[in-house]
Amino acid sequence: MRYMSSTRVRMMFFLLVMLTISVVWLKIINSEGEVTTSTVVADEQKTVGVNSALLAAANHHSSLSLQESTETSKRVIRLSLDGIKVDLIDQSVTEVLQEISKKSGIKINFNGVSKVITVKFEETPLEIGIRKILETYDTLFLYSHKQNQDKPLIKAIWVYSRDQSDFLISLLNGGVQESVQKEDVLKMKLTSTDLNQRSEAIEAALNIKNPRAIEYLKQLLQDSDDIMRHQSLLLAISNEIEIPDEILMEAFDNDSSEFIRSTALDRLSYLKAEIEPAKIEQLAMRAMQDSSPIVQTKALEILDHLKNKDAVLAAEQRVVENVTEEAN
Repeated sequence: MRYMSSTRVRMMFFLLVMLTISVVWLKIINSEGEVTTSTVVADEQKTVGVNSALLAAANHHSSLSLQESTETSKRVIRLSLDGIKVDLIDQSVTEVLQEISKKSGIKINFNGVSKVITVKFEETPLEIGIRKILETYDTLFLYSHKQNQDKPLIKAIWVYSRDQSDFLISLLNGGVQESVQKEDVLKMKLTSTDLNQRSEAIEAALNIKNPRAIEYLKQLLQDSDDIMRHQSLLLAISNEIEIPDEILMEAFDNDSSEFIRSTALDRLSYLKAEIEPAKIEQLAMRAMQDSSPIVQTKALEILDHLKNKDAVLAAEQRVVENVTEEAN
């Protein structure tokens, strides 16, 4: 029993061989699996690499397309103290004008203007730049000149196509002719012997909206009728027309009507008493030498308003002396 039979020994040997074969077979299978796996991974990496290349190419194509689209439609408008710089490719002129109007504050009026424009220039004075943009249109520029400005500034622009401007010119010519006719009629009425017609003409001539109101006032203050001259001066004042100082001084110094002299003095005082009190005081003292009690009374009122007691006393003394001289 201590020794195994030959049959059992052969059996165990057979099992051992089979076990060895199984182990070897498993190793072979595992080895092939690793080869297959590495091949798949390599193939996947290769595929990913190809896809990446295709994606990069697609992105590059997309980038080129974007650059092309921006080059075929482009709008750059920059405004600065030095002027305007633009780079426009196939842009609506109406949209460009709206943007310039918004950035510059200039009112730009256009109707029936709808072209697409392409223009480019570097920093250029604003007016020259706008004219370059609108070189195919007819334009009308309105300027405004204020004090302390070296040159007039553009206030508004009207833009017209050629057919529109031709119609506008004919319309303006008709308007100018009509305006000239009205001016001629007004001048005739201002010298009419009919007082009603003259009064109506004065009303029209001295309207604050009339750009020639001062010119008409100068003419009316030369009228031979005292009442018409005084009416003209009072109307100009009530209509708040800015009467130049020299016109008021001329009326105060030389007009034969005491009412006009008094009115001119009163207006000068109203305009200048706060900013030039010394000058108005001298003027009031001069007025006290006037032969008219009406003018002297106005001068007293002005001196009293200026609170110069010595001047008021002196003026009152002058009035007393005048009355005494007249009584004698």
